[in-house]
Amino acid sequence: HVFASPERARKVITVLGASLVLPAIFGAYQILTGQGRALGEDIVRIRGTFVHPNAFGLYLVLITSVFAAQGFAYSGKRRFVAFTIVLAAAVLMLRTFARVAWAGALVVLFIIGAVRNRAVMFLVPLVAALIVGTVPPIRARLVDPLGGSFAHRVGLWSQLYQQWLDTTNVGEATIATALNRLSGLGPGSARLLIYDVRRREFAAHNDYLRVLTEYGLFGLALYLVMLVILLVSAYRAWRKSTDQVMVPIALSFFALIISYAVFTLTD
Repeated sequence: HVFASPERARKVITVLGASLVLPAIFGAYQILTGQGRALGEDIVRIRGTFVHPNAFGLYLVLITSVFAAQGFAYSGKRRFVAFTIVLAAAVLMLRTFARVAWAGALVVLFIIGAVRNRAVMFLVPLVAALIVGTVPPIRARLVDPLGGSFAHRVGLWSQLYQQWLDTTNVGEATIATALNRLSGLGPGSARLLIYDVRRREFAAHNDYLRVLTEYGLFGLALYLVMLVILLVSAYRAWRKSTDQVMVPIALSFFALIISYAVFTLTD
């Protein structure tokens, strides 16, 4: 309904841009006052109006994808506003220190740059390298990318998977075990299995593993097929779009599908 006409689609983009105002104000206030989640002496993660810096970071990737595509598609005032929004989102995203959001933003900008302006494909890695080299807190966040919270996630995944194998195992009843693993243990079971192991409730921090646990191999296969269908549909929509308003929206969607497939590996 909201994308039924170019005029409505343009309103959706305007409203999405307006949605950044309040989170950006809160994020800027947190930067100026040093508020947020402290990871160390030099790293304080802002979260805007969200409950966690990672959630704020993923929202900012959405904003970046939409308005980067808008900026390359238009000229004049609309281009200036779009790239101003992208710049604001980039500054806020850096201060979330959400590595998964940084990766997603690089994916989005690389894809949009490959389509709209090839120079962006080379410029984005150079700017990223410059920021890492000149901003000590960001460099510190990336010193050990496979350690810290990521190592915690790997341990969580291993324990969850092993607990799923044990819970679905019915001894010598091979058929029953196979059916359990094909169908899964039901919605919410991932948190229960993690609690059984750690005596604390955690999210699975991996949607593929969560779907496997809750909906089994059959559910995981459907989930992967859904992602492929979304990706193909987004690509076809972009390639077939001729309307100036709809082309950048379709391109944003295509880039976001790929970046979200990356997000859900660790979040």
